Amino acid sequence: MLNVTPISAFDDNYIWAIHAPETANVFVVDPGQSEPVEAFLNEHDLNLAGILITHHHHDHTEGVAALTAERDIPVYGPEESPLKELPSR
Repeated sequence: MLNVTPISAFDDNYIWAIHAPETANVFVVDPGQSEPVEAFLNEHDLNLAGILITHHHHDHTEGVAALTAERDIPVYGPEESPLKELPSR
């Protein structure tokens, strides 16, 4: 079973953490900010294993660059997304 946990972002948004309790790996969905994700990972002793992007709005993607700067993790999202962190298609 997977746990889906909201991480509060900005004043009115959420980043979703998807985590299988038997592992320390977590995927986050639409990280508009990196700081709340890093705090969540540290607080729960988790490892960021990947990022899912549902669409390209700044409040869903602004944290991607910081979260991938020192991690070699996959970033999945819409084919038409301008994010350079998405793999080539």
